[in-house]
Order: sequence, then structure tokens, then C-alpha cells
Amino acid sequence: MSGTVSELRRYPIKSFQTSLVDQVDLGPDGIIGDRFLGLREVGTDRVLSAKAPRLGETLLSFAAEFDRTPTAGQPMPAVTVTIDGKSFSTTDGAAISAAASAALDMDVELVTAGAEALNYASEWPDIGEGFALSGIEIDLPSALAERGSFADLEPLHILTTASIAHIQERAGDSVINSDRFRPSILIDTVDAEGLIENDWEDRTATIGGATIQFA
Repeated sequence: MSGTVSELRRYPIKSFQTSLVDQVDLGPDGIIGDRFLGLREVGTDRVLSAKAPRLGETLLSFAAEFDRTPTAGQPMPAVTVTIDGKSFSTTDGAAISAAASAALDMDVELVTAGAEALNYASEWPDIGEGFALSGIEIDLPSALAERGSFADLEPLHILTTASIAHIQERAGDSVINSDRFRPSILIDTVDAEGLIENDWEDRTATIGGATIQFA
């Protein structure tokens, strides 16, 4: 199967918005600079996630953009952060922490993924009986934090236009687009149909100069 890269996204701060980019530097742990920053709740050591219903809408209103393209093996460039219409630079982490704390009405601080292992709260709304993950909250480890990323489980999230179209067919009047899923890479699979990613286990893909192994 073949397809074309339709969108590339790199999220400097976990659960913040970002914009499309023209190119990314891809390493063993995913896109260089992806989710290398996050907001930690002071007192609980949890990294905030937009999966938490009470936080999601506000967190996703924040935006973050690198001032220049990050490169493997080099110090991360500064990030411009926008919170409630005001812009800040990560060169002043305290200002970002204060602005985010005010907007979220909770005490948070900007942290860098690194040697310290942190958890994030995975919250699932109550959607009725018969669903295993309905109405529960559980702390999960940030699996890649010690390797420099606050990505939840895997270093790279790849989505296809076939899956978006499949979900849209079943979503009624809801508008389904790639932003809902926050993928790293969106692949235009042209005429393919269905949730085709489910068939990719143990297969490889070549994207640009990278070879990707699907587990």
C-alpha cells in the first residue's frame, strides 16, 4: 500500500495546540522536539493532559510554536506560547507557569521531559454501562518521559485519511478532522477504506528517509 504525507505536526508542549510544519527531524524516540515540555500540577507531580474533561477545553486553547526547527543533537530552541491571547517565551518559564495557572485555576509549572519519571491522569467520562473504560480515572506513567517526551504511550502517532472518512460516515452531523486526533503524521491513502491502521502490526513503512516499524 502506498500513500502521501498530507500533514506533519510537532507539538512542543503536551496538550497544547500547534500548527502544520513542512518538515520534521525523526529519531528513534519520535519527532525531535515533540512534547518535550508539559505542565505539571504542583503538589501531585502529574503532567496535565487534555484527556481530562475538566481541563481539556482550556489546555487545548493554549498554543505553542518553536521559534526555529529543532535538530537532533542540538539544544532545543525557544518556544513561543500563547495563553489567553498573550504571548510568552519559554526563556521565561515562570511567566508561562503563572499565566497557565491563572487560566486553569490551579497551580502548575512548565517542566521538561527528562530523567524524572512522572505520571499523567487518564480520565474517561462516564459513557454508560458495558464500556471497560467508562467513568474511571487512573494515573499512568509517562512512558517516554525519561527519553525526553511526554507522549502518552508511543513515540509516533500516524493516522490515515481512510480512518477519518470511516469515522465521518458514522458520526452523523459531527465534523471529523485530523485535529481531533492530534496525529504526528497524516497519510492520504486515496481510495483505501476502513480502519486500515489495524492491519499494520509487524509491518514497516518508509516515510521520507525514515523506516518505521509498527508494533
